[in-house]
Amino acid sequence: MKIIFLGHTSVHAALIAANIYLGKLSDDRLLMIEGLADISKDVSQPLYIGTDIKGTEVYTLGGGKDLWMVKKSIEDLRDILGFMPDDLIIEIISSRWDRLQSMLRKVPSFLGGRRLDHLISKILLRSEVNELKSLASKL
Repeated sequence: MKIIFLGHTSVHAALIAANIYLGKLSDDRLLMIEGLADISKDVSQPLYIGTDIKGTEVYTLGGGKDLWMVKKSIEDLRDILGFMPDDLIIEIISSRWDRLQSMLRKVPSFLGGRRLDHLISKILLRSEVNELKSLASKL
């Protein structure tokens, strides 16, 4: 089985939720997650995060603005290829800070955009850990 945590980007809330699901994250390790240092990069392919004790592979994927359309497209492709719904689960991870984070990514690097995005993203993600824990625990 595979799980894809689908967020607006694959390195913000989706990355935190995937690490929570895998049990790799405690509150004191929040800022040490692999990939969080590259928080401002925009990744358009699935990122492999790890495998849980049951052998479930966990990925994150950035879906842009319309997460429901991306989820439906992946589910339709899964069905066309003949896979069962339990073979590939797509979980949308969205938070109230997504819009602010997308605006911060547009600030040019020479104006400190990358550092500002990195700093603000850490603060915002720390504030939404409980929300992400409840989303990840549903699976």
